[in-house]
Order: sequence, then structure tokens, then C-alpha cells
Amino acid sequence: MNVTNNKPITVDSLLFNSAKSQSSAATGTTVGGDITVFGNCEPSLLNLSLVEYSLIFRSLDLRDIRSLEQVCTHLSKAVKDDNALAKAWFRRLPSSHQYRLSQTITAKNDQQFHSWLESFINDQALVKSMSELRMRSKYVPALLFFTKTVLMSQCEKFNLVTKEINCASQTFESAVQSASLSADSRHLMINGYLRTEIYVHMADELWTKKATIPHESCLTSAVFSPDGHHLLITTRYAAEIYVHRADESWAKKATISHDDRVHSAIFSPDSHHVVTASHDRRARVYGLMDDGSWKQEAIIRHSGPVLSAIFSNDGRHVVTNDLNFTRKTGQIADGSWEYADSINLGGASFSPDGRHVLAREGFEAKIFISDEAGESWLKKATIPHEGLVTSATFSPDGLSVLTVSKDGMVKICGQKTDGSWEQVQTFRHDGTVKSATFSPDGRYVVTACSSGTVKIYGQKADESWEQKAIFDHGHREVLVRFGPDGRHMVIYGDIRTAKIIGQQTDGTWSEKAGISHNNLIRAAFFSSDGSYVVTVSRDARVKITELRMSDRLFAVTE
Repeated sequence: MNVTNNKPITVDSLLFNSAKSQSSAATGTTVGGDITVFGNCEPSLLNLSLVEYSLIFRSLDLRDIRSLEQVCTHLSKAVKDDNALAKAWFRRLPSSHQYRLSQTITAKNDQQFHSWLESFINDQALVKSMSELRMRSKYVPALLFFTKTVLMSQCEKFNLVTKEINCASQTFESAVQSASLSADSRHLMINGYLRTEIYVHMADELWTKKATIPHESCLTSAVFSPDGHHLLITTRYAAEIYVHRADESWAKKATISHDDRVHSAIFSPDSHHVVTASHDRRARVYGLMDDGSWKQEAIIRHSGPVLSAIFSNDGRHVVTNDLNFTRKTGQIADGSWEYADSINLGGASFSPDGRHVLAREGFEAKIFISDEAGESWLKKATIPHEGLVTSATFSPDGLSVLTVSKDGMVKICGQKTDGSWEQVQTFRHDGTVKSATFSPDGRYVVTACSSGTVKIYGQKADESWEQKAIFDHGHREVLVRFGPDGRHMVIYGDIRTAKIIGQQTDGTWSEKAGISHNNLIRAAFFSSDGSYVVTVSRDARVKITELRMSDRLFAVTE
């Protein structure tokens, strides 16, 4: 529940205040003078303008807006006219995730955008009107994604339109290690140890190879920039940045070299910076210049090998982890980067707001907060387990922490209004929990257990948690990844079928489709717009599967 002036706004309070205006006239006296309330007035809630409704809706949670929508025809129309449900759903997502979703809309051309909508919308007039809205307001991505999410939830089963790329038959130097889709879902990157191939989704719906990038040493990782204009390919001792050209080729723009192994390299959320982490005790920050070149902006030196480096959500800070310390470096007004603070912990991660640190140490997870100056750290909470803590993560909004232990326990701790932390939920499993993660809006948690069991938990109106669904994967090496809408997920891992699980409009979860391979599946993920699921098998075959509504017939290509 959202709060304004420290008082929760509820549907009951809105209706009660509205009903008071209908009471008969009454007169009273205060220190300031007489007050008269006139009777027989129209309910004030029905006299509000759309702007005033919008301000009220902005203070309500999605659940409350749904309740308000059912009160009467007038309020239902107000909710619809303001697109209040879509806005409330979008507000649940962290700003970084909102930005990524918006990027997927702006990155599409008209043809791609129409195809994205038409997979679940039969009404061509509606498709046309939504296309015309696309660039009008910052709220349009919210409306578009919410609309498609609702339509996908209404589908009991998906039709699958699958295209397959057989890399094994194309003399790939080694088995396919990973794959990645660009923000507009038009470019597909397939990575082997010694080369990367890039495919383009053409107008005839075929995927055509357009570029090959050889590697001088074994591949570590390869990703698209969030805006889809650049590639970042990391090998053993270097990271290379490529730019996309009009002829569908990719040109190398920069090489970030290190004296020892490169552990990670990533883009900032706005795609304008790259940070690398290396065993040579250095992290390097490169920035995109106005002329399209990349220039080194900072070298962040450490006392030990740098195991990871990430950007904050606003892209203004870099958090690096070496074996002994977690460091924070910030970009100042003149564009340079300067050391901000550190904490004597290795392997820690920062919260979205950059003020909290979450660290794993043996049988405990610890939460620290920095002071306003960022010069010192105070321990705020310790989360104990009976077994070794294997993972600890913040929720997308930074207000909850999820810890996983070899004792079979998953714990959720929440931050209270006074800044302290308390345990709010514990989930017990029969086997070792392989992974646990929040949905993009933080309202669901999915856990994967060594017994092959996948469990979905949901947050109730009173903010407690309850089990919503359970699925049997059939194999102990089970992995789960949420789609961008947080209402669909793909389950895979050492089995030949990836299962697509989705939430129905009544809130239940069910299996909506399965993507089969002839060999064990190595990786599976959703595209950033939620339209495709990409699966990679151990026999070097990659499938790009489009999800479509179940009441239309499409040819399926295997």
C-alpha cells in the first residue's frame, strides 16, 4: 500500500470522504470562524477532473486501483481513461527495468512494432491506434507492455513459432556457449569459444548470418549494449567494443587490455560506459565520446584481483569487488571518476540506491549502510543460517533481501520504516536450494531445488508471502529465469525440454508451452520485449521461439 502524508490511502477512505459530502447541511465553529457544509451535493469523487483522478491513482497500489475500478461505471471509466492500471504496474518496476522496457519500444521500427503487437492482438484498428501512441508520452511503454502482459496472461496455452540455427553444421570451432538478443530482438549473437556469429531477423522471418567475429583467445562473455548499438566481447585478457553499421557489419571501436585474466565486462544502463574487472588488480572505465570513439576515463586500482565490477542504476557509480574489499567509485561533475569509499568485505553487492551493501560470510549474510558522506559503514542486520550461505540478493526496489543456504532454507528480510531490517518469511526445502530470485517487480520469488522442484511464492496484500505454485522439473540441475513482465518464466537445465510457465488472469500459474531439443539444454532466456524465448542445446543448436496467442494458426518450423 502506498502512503501519502503517512496515512494510507484506501478505497474505503476515498468512498467515505466522498459520502460525507452528501450529508445534510451542518454548521460548526472553529477558532478561525464558522464553517458551513451544504447538503444535497453531488459526491465529490464524481466531480473530479481526469487530472485529479490521475493524482489520486498515482498514490494507490495496483490492487487498490483494481478495487476502485469495480466500484461503479464512472470510476471504471476514469481508471481506463487515465490508463491507471498500466501506470501502477509500471511503477512497481525499478527505474532501471522501466528504462530497459522503454528502450525495447523505441528501438523497434514500425514493422517490428506491429509484429510485436499482432502476436497477441487481432484488432488491427487497435494495433494502429497503439502504434500512433508509441512516441507521445513517457507512459506509453507502460500501457503497451501492460496490455500485452494481460493478453499473454489470458492465453492458457501459447502457439510456438520456432526457427532453428544449426551451428554444428556450420563448422563452429567449438560448441555454442551462449547466445544473446538485442533490445529490438532483431539481432542474435551466438557465441562459441573461438568466434561469435551475428544473425539478423529479416523481413521474410528468416534468421540470416551477417557477421562473424573471430576471437584471439577463449571467450569469457559477449553481450549487446542496452540500446543495441554496440557489442562487448570479453576474452581471456581483453574486452573489445564493436559498433553496428548500416550495412549490418560490426566494426571494432576499442580494445580494453589487461595484464591478466579479465573476469567481467559490462555496459552501463545508458550504454555510454563500459567497466572491466581483471585479475591484474585493476578495473577500467571507458566512456563513449561524441565522435563515436571510446576513451579510457579511469583506472580503479585494488589490493587484490578484481573479481567483478558493476554500475549503479543511474550509471554514476561503479562497485568493484576484490578478494578483500568492496569499493565504490563515483563520477564527478567534470566527468572524471574518483574513489568514494570501501568496506572490508569481499564478494559484496550494492543495493539499487547505492547506500546498502549485502555480503555473504560463511553461515551469515550481513547488511551494511553508508553514512551520507559515504565515508564509513554501519552494520544494520545479520541474517543467520544453519548452513553455508550460497547467495544473497536485493529485491529490485532494494527494500528486501533474499538469502539462500545449503541448509535448505530461503529467507526474506524486509527494511522497516526506521531503517532497521527484520526477517519476514522463511521457506523450507527438502533438498539444497540451487537458486532463488525475485521477479522484476519484486512481488514474486521463484526457487529451484536439487530435487528438481521449482516453487513460486507471491506477496499478499498484507506483505506476507505464500506459496503459489509448485512444478517438477524432473532433474536436479534446474534453472529458472523470469521474463521481463515478471509474469512468465522459463525452466530448464540438463533436460531436453524448456518449460514456459505463465500466470493466468486469476493469479494461478501453469505450464503454457514446452520447447524441445534433441540434446540437453545449456541456456534459455526471454528476449527483452518478452516475445521470444531463446534456447541453446549442447549439440550447438539454437532455437528462437516466438510466443503467440493460441487461437490463431501458424506454421511451425522445426
